[in-house]
Amino acid sequence: MSTNGYWHNMLDSRLSRRRALVAAGAGTAAAALLAACGSSKTDSKPAADTGPKDTSGLLSKRVDTSSSAVKGGTLPSWTNADVTSLDPLTSQSFTTQIFAGFVYSRILKVVPGVTVPSKRDVEGDLAESWEVSPDKLTVTFKIRKNVKWDAREPTNSRAVGADDIVWSWNKYVAGGLGRADLSYKVNPDSSIDSMTSPDANTVVVKLAAPDSNALTMLSSSSHLFIMPKESEDKFDARKDARGSSAWMLEKYQPSIGFSYARNPNWYRADRPFADKLETPIVTEYAQQLAQFRAGNVLFFAPDARQVAIQQQDVLPLKRDIPDLSLLIAEQATAWFNSWFGYNGNSPYKDARVRQAISMSYDRDSWIEAIFNTADFKKQGLPVDTRWHSHVTSGLDGWWINPQDEKAFGANAQYFKFNLPEAKKLLAAAGFANGFETTATYLTTPQYGTTFPTQATIQIGFMNDLGLKTKANNPDYATAWLNSYYYGKGAFDGVAVGADSTEQDVGAFFFARFHPKGSRFKGFDPSGTDPKAGDPELTKMIDDIRKEFDVDKRRQIAARFQQSAAKSMYMVPFPGQAAPFVPRWPAVGNAGVYLSGSQYGHGTETVIHNWVDKTKAPFKKA
Repeated sequence: MSTNGYWHNMLDSRLSRRRALVAAGAGTAAAALLAACGSSKTDSKPAADTGPKDTSGLLSKRVDTSSSAVKGGTLPSWTNADVTSLDPLTSQSFTTQIFAGFVYSRILKVVPGVTVPSKRDVEGDLAESWEVSPDKLTVTFKIRKNVKWDAREPTNSRAVGADDIVWSWNKYVAGGLGRADLSYKVNPDSSIDSMTSPDANTVVVKLAAPDSNALTMLSSSSHLFIMPKESEDKFDARKDARGSSAWMLEKYQPSIGFSYARNPNWYRADRPFADKLETPIVTEYAQQLAQFRAGNVLFFAPDARQVAIQQQDVLPLKRDIPDLSLLIAEQATAWFNSWFGYNGNSPYKDARVRQAISMSYDRDSWIEAIFNTADFKKQGLPVDTRWHSHVTSGLDGWWINPQDEKAFGANAQYFKFNLPEAKKLLAAAGFANGFETTATYLTTPQYGTTFPTQATIQIGFMNDLGLKTKANNPDYATAWLNSYYYGKGAFDGVAVGADSTEQDVGAFFFARFHPKGSRFKGFDPSGTDPKAGDPELTKMIDDIRKEFDVDKRRQIAARFQQSAAKSMYMVPFPGQAAPFVPRWPAVGNAGVYLSGSQYGHGTETVIHNWVDKTKAPFKKA
């Protein structure tokens, strides 16, 4: 297997032990669930508190200290990659979206959870209120009257107007890579037909057809950020920013970092607590860890969903620095997947090949190795492990556990590690001796410092199956995004990469499995038209978008996961455990406000953090 160092030794030992257990007939139990979270409405169904308990005494409690927060100070963090552009309406790089989540507002945003996972409800950001017409074809937004743009030229604290929103929408439709997910004019299978502004404080959104995804997509931190009209020609939005959100970009130095300052023009006078947020670009993990140990960085990332610390370093850190707070993060909703190219006579056109690759994944050993679960269990820490389906296992209430055959059904077999059966499937597809293939993945730090090694482990599973892989490591901005992530199968071999989660499960399915989706990763099982998509999955996607009853939408999502497990157009990374996150106690409200959106923590969580100079590392606890 093409892994090395720590991961090679750890995973190899886990695989050896796991295979011995399988040979002996040992089974694995389904992991218990944490508190549930839902979609864009208050639709979550809280799970019973039956999860693993903490007996370690190492975990800190989540306590909302907002009432005693002291304003001022600087929150030092870091980011692991530069942006390709600061303009979120023309760049769909997730690094740009993370940046935009601090500086630029959305029409709506997601309500964070307070000490518990977010229910993913939506609330107004620029919108103060909204109404949906009885036929569900018109949404009318009233814009806040107390929102202003950045005080600096050229926006000069002018009021944010409905025309700024309409201008941003039109710019997004003209050049945003994800516009096919929202715009009917770009994609007749999308729902938003137009945005107009009958007056300075009103935006009218017309839908081409009723779509239960529409409101949630307008709260998404992956799509429509609102920019000032001045960004058209009064400043270069690729290199500078003038926003209306909680933070102002004070300074940006390419390859060096970002400095943010509290925006005094933001509509919430009581937030953010901190005056500044410093995020230098630190690409090397060893340097990230060293800066955290020294107390120069107070947390590894500003949001629990952006967990960056390797889990094998958590317990040594806590041992060496007892003052550190230790929290268990939410199950992540960002994840990694493998998908396939269908050029020419691609072997991946045969479902048996895709199924075989999934069955070559030893999911339990992967989770134990990557998430260090055995050591945490020995310490008495609560460990919640989950396998991904075609919904990330971080979406409680929507995700169906492939380990639970009763709930998941017969197609759960395609998630089980069974290398002999996987090789039989490969042979039945005509590849008894395997085949040569290109494996494409990033080696640059956009997806984190450990991603390249994790990608090679996935490829190692494929090599165990009999594939003979040749690595291809493209440039992120010039090749990866357009040719592979948005490539719609028009490439050779297999691609391994990160994926985001839309604010709505139906929107996620549409973007990736509907033939009209912008990130389509499916295939026509008849083999006649690779871009036509799978009729069964396409119908379910159309159905979930038309359905407004939450329970019925859940049922459709469950059937989708069961069907997608058999077709396996995208092989999810094996799974995850809720990670443990160390933070310095000086971060007030650490891990208390939990974001419900992918990249929106700038205005959903970080605004509630504050600098407590009475605690470590400033003073010994």
